[in-house]
Amino acid sequence: MFATKFLRSYGLKWCQAKRVFKQAATLQACQHGRPSLTLARLLCTHTSSNAAQPVDPPSSAAEAEGAEQERELKQKGIGRFQDEQRFKLLLKPDQPADARILRAAVIGLPNSGKSTLTNNILGWRVSSVSQKVHTTRKNTTGIFTEGSTQIVFLDTPGILHPASRKRHNLENSMLIDPERSLHDADLVCVLVDVSNKWTRNEIDPLILQVLHLHQDIPAVLILNKVDLLQSREMLLQITRTLTRGIVDGHPVGISTKKMAKKSLDLESLFDAMETKHQHHTPNPEPEQTTEDPDFVHSQQSETEDSSSSPSPSQQADTEAWTAYFQKMRHARRAVDGMRGWPHFKRVFMVSALSGNGVPDVKDHLLQSAKPGDWDYHSSLVTSQDPRELVIMCVREKLLEHLRQEVPYKLKLDFEMWEVDEDGMFNIIMNVFTQNRREVSILLGPKGQTIQKIASEAKQEMMNAFRCEMRLKLIAKVARKSRR
Repeated sequence: MFATKFLRSYGLKWCQAKRVFKQAATLQACQHGRPSLTLARLLCTHTSSNAAQPVDPPSSAAEAEGAEQERELKQKGIGRFQDEQRFKLLLKPDQPADARILRAAVIGLPNSGKSTLTNNILGWRVSSVSQKVHTTRKNTTGIFTEGSTQIVFLDTPGILHPASRKRHNLENSMLIDPERSLHDADLVCVLVDVSNKWTRNEIDPLILQVLHLHQDIPAVLILNKVDLLQSREMLLQITRTLTRGIVDGHPVGISTKKMAKKSLDLESLFDAMETKHQHHTPNPEPEQTTEDPDFVHSQQSETEDSSSSPSPSQQADTEAWTAYFQKMRHARRAVDGMRGWPHFKRVFMVSALSGNGVPDVKDHLLQSAKPGDWDYHSSLVTSQDPRELVIMCVREKLLEHLRQEVPYKLKLDFEMWEVDEDGMFNIIMNVFTQNRREVSILLGPKGQTIQKIASEAKQEMMNAFRCEMRLKLIAKVARKSRR
């Protein structure tokens, strides 16, 4: 109905507008009640070029409405429709003459606070946050623009071991996305959760391998959740362990006002603790020459397939994977036995949740930006599709309120996505479960669980889209074909 009225305002019939719709490829957006600017401009061109027909040109009110819509789309935010977000992505960067750019990859173990830190710096919610691991399922791009500087954040899934991916039924992309993000990065931010006593005393071997493969990219260490660590001396010892006593090529020095007042010599304490650790540490075992199981399995597969005369493309893929495994095996051997990384440029101690120390990280990122062209228009805060953002918010709340492995098995699908005449954003989503037992768990007593999930997810969406909206979740048992 809206599309018909819209075409009548330009004096066109449906049969006359087929070619225009085909060029614009935005008929679906028009039927949703938000005609794109591309379609409007094409219609204006079509009516102006067809002078032989008695067609009235678009009124000044329509032109004013189009200009107003264009101004709205150029405002900072996230588009509610895919065509709006694509319009922002296609906008030419409105950079100044002295433009500066920095692409920062944020890596770390799951639940270390990567998404919280990214959202805090951006001042916008673009990454999912949850107390459970594996909330971020793939690389998320956040854009922060201030003055003449633009910072592009590549918020990655937590560095993931293959066994953990199988246990939680996660996507294969979660294994390679963190390493892939570093290929485009100018700076690497390694986050460590110092409140986790099981992981705070060493950098994960997979992270060390990634850092070893990209030694040419500057890296900084960010110790997160320092407000949960009561012992300041322990925090300083963790810093020295994770940096191997070296930051930016210089030995770690401790010089703070509070520490200067104490009579205890922390450097002597650190040396004494290291000496004690050496005396109690058994002699390291000789290096094993056993081949990496994954690589051996890959080689065996290649040997078995070699008899079937692979095509040139398959042979090229095999050679690429062989080179990749050899590179990973070399990195694994190079960092074997290492607990820290001695090539960090800076060390920051922050609390991403409360914001303490985050301005120091932001200032360092702004100072590290190099002269160059921006990647995006200043109105963008993320390159994500709006539907992906909605799924992220719902999945986050599912992880928070459902126990064990249930939330990792659920599938999400859209039933309705529209904006009504009053500007209210309405979304209906189907949550597909494996069986009726999971449906009852999702619904909860008297439907309270799914209502709470929908209410909290709606609030997160309103924080992201900055508009009023309604959200309804429907629990269904998935067909066997969807499982």
